[in-house]
Amino acid sequence: MAKISLIPVLALIVLVAMAPRAQGEYVNQTGVTSEDFAVSWTLTPEKDCYDPGDSITLLYTIEPASDEAAKKIDGRAYIFVTTLDNPTLNAVVYYKNGGAVGYSSDGENTLEVKVGEWEDGLEKIVVKVTCETPSIPQAKSYAILWSVVKGAEPGALPTVFVDMCYFAPPEGPRMSVSPKEFETDVYQGSKIKFGIVVEETTDLGPLKSVELVPCVCSCNADVCMYSAYSQKHKSRVKGTEPCVNCYPINPEWISFSKNYFDVPSGGKVTVNCTISIPKDASPGKYIGCILVACSTNSSLISLRLDVLKDTVPPEIVIYSPKNGEVVTKPYVTLKGIARDNIGIRSLRINKEEYRIMGLEEKYIEIPFEQEMQLEEGWNYFTIEVEDFAGNLAREMVSVKYEVPIETVTPSPMCKSDDDCVWCGRECVRKTPGLICPAISPPENYECVCVDGRCTAIRVVTPVPEPVTPTPTPKIQLEKLSISIYPKETKARAGETVNYTVTVDWYPPEWRGDLQFSVTISAAGFEKSFKIEPSVRPSSNPPITNTIPVPIPENLLPLTYMVKLGVEADSLKASDETTLRISPSTPGFEAVVSVVAGVSALVLRKARIL
Repeated sequence: MAKISLIPVLALIVLVAMAPRAQGEYVNQTGVTSEDFAVSWTLTPEKDCYDPGDSITLLYTIEPASDEAAKKIDGRAYIFVTTLDNPTLNAVVYYKNGGAVGYSSDGENTLEVKVGEWEDGLEKIVVKVTCETPSIPQAKSYAILWSVVKGAEPGALPTVFVDMCYFAPPEGPRMSVSPKEFETDVYQGSKIKFGIVVEETTDLGPLKSVELVPCVCSCNADVCMYSAYSQKHKSRVKGTEPCVNCYPINPEWISFSKNYFDVPSGGKVTVNCTISIPKDASPGKYIGCILVACSTNSSLISLRLDVLKDTVPPEIVIYSPKNGEVVTKPYVTLKGIARDNIGIRSLRINKEEYRIMGLEEKYIEIPFEQEMQLEEGWNYFTIEVEDFAGNLAREMVSVKYEVPIETVTPSPMCKSDDDCVWCGRECVRKTPGLICPAISPPENYECVCVDGRCTAIRVVTPVPEPVTPTPTPKIQLEKLSISIYPKETKARAGETVNYTVTVDWYPPEWRGDLQFSVTISAAGFEKSFKIEPSVRPSSNPPITNTIPVPIPENLLPLTYMVKLGVEADSLKASDETTLRISPSTPGFEAVVSVVAGVSALVLRKARIL
């Protein structure tokens, strides 16, 4: 677990000089690229290659590329990882106003550094890694440090590798992977699938826990650098590929039907790989790779994609009815087909969803068929289709329904309504042995005897007159009170505390919205926010509710006053309780005891966002 410490010499400067733009919230603003960083590093000792068990120290310095980048690259989490043995990772964050915060992670391979968002921005981050090369190297090179920056493009910070003077691949089962490379064209917003075949080729035993890992890539004008690491098998790859004006494939676009699997001795396993291209991906060439690793060896699959901008809307073909067709029946069957080159996301008829898909195949055809009821006169139907790139297509068809004067010419003559019966959709005279099709009669029609003939008569349902409701007089709120329980709580920053709140009012018949708010304060610090949504009581007072209150992540381990207020109409009421914030990191109490005396001065300078 990472330890956080304030640099002792600068502790007072940190508290007095630093003015946070936001109270410790790591905003992870997107749009950060490698061009926002200036990175340098030194290795001690510096060699062309290293022997087994060599001790290495890496000093890795991250600086903003400009004053504008200094404010852009703060306010986010930085994760540093080493793949070597017996690691010690230390990092110090320096701010432009003189403040500094230290982090350490002894014995662990990962260190997470949370950089605050400060007024003048970040000056630099210095990472020190002390580690040893493997005693029995099984790979040509190892990553001594690679990084992930939240909200930044993959590979925004370069990875540092060290080469081994020699390595001994383990003997045993061997793995063969196909394909070695995958290249295709793909449209924005679509998905592609291909199979990865992993085979054991020696019959010396099974391949256990084969792992699939997408590579992290970064590209400049004419070359792309890639790296990947299998945590399970301690296997890593690195390299470069020429690619002019290319983009890196985001590892989050790549998914597998299974990430871990066994391959029997002399057998093979096929895994489906899916690459999902976002709708807003920039058109152009993309490069990436997939590491396939097991305990004895590893293999690499090269990925090259050409993302095309799809501007072609779907095609809609309506088979029936014909546009402008006149029919004499109160219904029509709307039938047709929708086609698109990358796949159809949704199909709607008269703005109602007919079908919503999560399709992955190209050149999709979606047939549709739906019976539509007709009103007398002209009827209009709109078919709307959207593809995975957001292109829309609309087609409208119009149909006119004319009510026939007579449905049939019955013979012989009828004497009463009892002599008439529906035969499918025809009104005919009831006769022995009458055989009718299994079709429902038309809606809103009756089969009756008119002037000796069985006739279909349309039934007109009268429209009821609208009733205007009598408005209920509003009851004015006269009194309002609130009480909170418990009166003292203990929590950690970033957690949520549940308070039991009882609200009473007069007169009891009043009904309206109760808007709750929370104010947390201590030593000059104060943070207020509303709790949404508001509450509208459905019963007489008093009412008791549980109100969850989120605790900000940046609160120091102090005792705070929590005031919970309620407002309704023009009345307000409040009650208070105390909240003790416990330290989230062991040993942090000593730091708080040093800085608590001047924390009020810092918080007055903070601009609460």
